[in-house]
Amino acid sequence: VSAPGALRSGLLYQGRFHIEAHALLRRPTLVLARGWWDAMSVNSVEPQPVRSWSRDGHVAMEFGPVAAGRSFTVYLYLQANPTTAGRRDQSVELRDGARTLASIDRTVNVFP
Repeated sequence: VSAPGALRSGLLYQGRFHIEAHALLRRPTLVLARGWWDAMSVNSVEPQPVRSWSRDGHVAMEFGPVAAGRSFTVYLYLQANPTTAGRRDQSVELRDGARTLASIDRTVNVFP
């Protein structure tokens, strides 16, 4: 995960998620905590997920299969809403279907 750990309200920024598959990923799914979405404007997600859904404030994005030895990168282009301030959970999980493969706990501080 590559994204700023601190930013100012109104700032445009990018989140980058690079995944290297050591085994076949049939249903690679990124599950992003509420802090990626709450009081943030999402301008674009590239590539587009095959499907996405929300559960308990987290957003899951499923992508197409990735062969062993291959990698892929997902780019998320965001803007912190101008009235946003405070600390937000931006944890991320990588799942293959329902099975969690990896997780990263992170936060972002948004300054007024």
